[in-house]
Amino acid sequence: MFFHRVKKLPADYTKGVFQTLGFKEFHEYLMLTSERRATEEGAKLLRAAIENMKMATRRYARRQNKMILARFLNHPTRETACSANGSGCCHRTSDNDR
Repeated sequence: MFFHRVKKLPADYTKGVFQTLGFKEFHEYLMLTSERRATEEGAKLLRAAIENMKMATRRYARRQNKMILARFLNHPTRETACSANGSGCCHRTSDNDR
């Protein structure tokens, strides 16, 4: 059967659905049979996958924030209303102002 042949192939996490957020973290759990998912081992793998997905999501969000700041908000040619009129109202005084 096609499914069983594909299931035996190694996952390529650089292509397609394997790149989605969370899929890689759940791969080991998803490869378990339904009987093994119902065991303590399955529950342990599920908990680990959930925690790993949360960490990966946080890392992804941090990277996205850094990219947005670097590419759009802190771009040297970006002109804001504050910088255009010289009032300085948009300038941060510390990192806590974010």
